Amino acid sequence: MGRSALHVAFRAIDGFRSGIQPHLVLESQVGELVEMVWDHRPTGPAPLHVRVLVESLRLLRREASFRFALRDEPAEQEAINWQLARIAALEPEIRDFLKNQSEILLPVLPSMAGQELTDSLQALNDMRVDAARELMALLPNVLEQRGLMIEVLRWSRDSRVGPWLCDCARANVAMEKRAKRRAVADVPRQSTVPAAFPYVEILLSLRGHPSVETEPFLLIAAQDWDPRIRMSAVSSLGWWEPIVGAAVRACLVQYKRDPCPEVSQTARAALARLGERGSLHWFRQTLFSDDTRQVIEASLLIARECLTLLWPDLDRLVDSDNSDIALHASEAIQCLAEEMEQSRSWTM
Repeated sequence: MGRSALHVAFRAIDGFRSGIQPHLVLESQVGELVEMVWDHRPTGPAPLHVRVLVESLRLLRREASFRFALRDEPAEQEAINWQLARIAALEPEIRDFLKNQSEILLPVLPSMAGQELTDSLQALNDMRVDAARELMALLPNVLEQRGLMIEVLRWSRDSRVGPWLCDCARANVAMEKRAKRRAVADVPRQSTVPAAFPYVEILLSLRGHPSVETEPFLLIAAQDWDPRIRMSAVSSLGWWEPIVGAAVRACLVQYKRDPCPEVSQTARAALARLGERGSLHWFRQTLFSDDTRQVIEASLLIARECLTLLWPDLDRLVDSDNSDIALHASEAIQCLAEEMEQSRSWTM
């Protein structure tokens, strides 16, 4: 039950959602593993236990996928059902524990440092906890883990967070000056913004904060000469119905032709989120390609970019004769389902 063991447990359970074959759920005896973690939970802050237990609840949702993947092996199906049933029996208690942990971790964040702070922030991120009050007070005085703190702020419902992040970025990055330089295709080897400033993390976090201040800010950032910055800004567009719709759509159409392929793909994904037919058609063609690798990569991208309009297409792939394609399509559907849940937090 040491720190290293809990890190390994988390990575192992996370792996079952990332392409590891379902029969390994049996060999790992994952249900017994989760029971052991549960039995050794501490009464105080327990961020690593939180991460393992959140991941175990996500694994529980994949039960139908595992059963389908092993449809021709009834003995293994029954054994997996038994392992997952042991987690299911703990689910109500686990959810109560997670809710209590969110209340325990927030007040003690200012007293944490190093790996302990990292683990706690990752746990809050996994639970999607609104930690704006604590982190906005902590950020100006803490240098370590600022990027991770910004990631957690994505889940805040505080209307002050978006404008605050925009003002913070403007004070540290010469955005207009950078936007005037010619865009390049290759990502520079070294960061082109101050090393200690989490500019990319701010751009990504803003996808959780729609406002009249956010969209113009992202549109300026999208004109950056550095493709990594452009991609981060473009990837945060299209998560809500645009407030300045014409400008957002024009920006995304422009960056479909970006010299950097990653930026172009990100712009196409943002347009697909907004329902643009051409981009949706592009993804559908890739999903039904004869190249297994392309299909799997498209499934992963659809899940990461939350392209819910392609859910029916993924559903068709779940019945594929190719077990790898079926497994990744099923996982992508589960990721979309989690994003679409009305509750944004595991602890509510």
